[in-house]
Amino acid sequence: MTGSGTLADPYIIWDVNDLQAVSNDLAAYYELGCDIDASATAGWNGGLGFLPIGLWVNWGVAVPPGPFTGCAGVNWKQTPFTGHFDGKGYSITGLVIHRTRILPPTTTCPDYHDVGLFSQIVAGVVVRVVENVHLINIDIDGYQSVGGLVGYAYGNATITNCTSSGSVNAENLGAGGLVGSAYSITIEDSSSSTTVTGDHEAGGLVGYANTSTINDSYATGNVTTVSTDAGGLIGEGVAVIYNRCFATGDVLAGTNYSGGLIGYSWGDTISNCYARGNVTGNQYVGGLVGILRGVAGLGTIENSYSTGLVIGVGLVGGLVGSSSGSSNGCFWDTQTSGQAASGEGTGKTTSQMKTKSTFTDVGWDFSTIWGMRGVCNSGYPCLKNVTPLCVITPIVITNEAIQ
Repeated sequence: MTGSGTLADPYIIWDVNDLQAVSNDLAAYYELGCDIDASATAGWNGGLGFLPIGLWVNWGVAVPPGPFTGCAGVNWKQTPFTGHFDGKGYSITGLVIHRTRILPPTTTCPDYHDVGLFSQIVAGVVVRVVENVHLINIDIDGYQSVGGLVGYAYGNATITNCTSSGSVNAENLGAGGLVGSAYSITIEDSSSSTTVTGDHEAGGLVGYANTSTINDSYATGNVTTVSTDAGGLIGEGVAVIYNRCFATGDVLAGTNYSGGLIGYSWGDTISNCYARGNVTGNQYVGGLVGILRGVAGLGTIENSYSTGLVIGVGLVGGLVGSSSGSSNGCFWDTQTSGQAASGEGTGKTTSQMKTKSTFTDVGWDFSTIWGMRGVCNSGYPCLKNVTPLCVITPIVITNEAIQ
């Protein structure tokens, strides 16, 4: 590793050993200097793989300040990454972290909590903690709060222009393609195509999110939970603001709360979003949201839609399975969803869902936010600056102009 770790002279990471050494200084500035091949981590630490960036400290019976984990009769405090990590657009390929699937040997408590490239991050020297990092073909598992990039993110940290692909699994809660659990953070211009599985609270981008903001981001991987709270983008959200986001992966909850975008939504604000994956569960199953809970006057969906097949036993809806919130200008495809009713929104035929006036008649913004063309979303509305085919429209050869 070169550099001195300052803003003017950041540490430059040249290989996977340098990447592991980030734990030696959790408050410094880092940049990737090239693409990193992390495939060797599959054989590290007796098969446990890469050690998530961070440091667990045993506090005994004392109660640490901030987030901590009670484990094996004592309290453990994670020292989070508080520096700045800029991937400079380079990729990290083949990262392996196995914290639950190796028997023997097995990990020791609590290092199977908060699992990802970074165990925990929090805003420190800069608010934009991690940016421009692309994880390819990851294989990561842990017990709780497991994400491709970060296991547990909090304290106004911002994640910008980051992506992930591969697989993420949590034996308990909080499995996310990019972030396992998120508290009071911002995610923007980021995406995941990771396949995500967990017991509950699993999402294509984030497993569990609380009082956070997600802008211009999406997930395309399939999501499965053994029990509850499965969402194409977020498994469970509490007072989260979603702006211009989408999910296209198939979603399956073993029991309840399954949604194409969000499984369980508590007081969230959802604006200009869509979901196109098939959604399956028992009860509270919706093409966009499984259950929309209004909390203290919050819990709204605006200018959003869903198209996926929706299958469930009870409290099932084309857009929303069950709602105590509200919506405005929202639609679902009654033909592709197989659902004639919904807790929110207005049902339309496939032809109507591919007709621009359906949306402009209720005030959708087709000048800066939405677009429609045959090659994008099979003719359904797409987000101009988020949906990949809409982003690259200037170089797509077509006779059909974007509307």
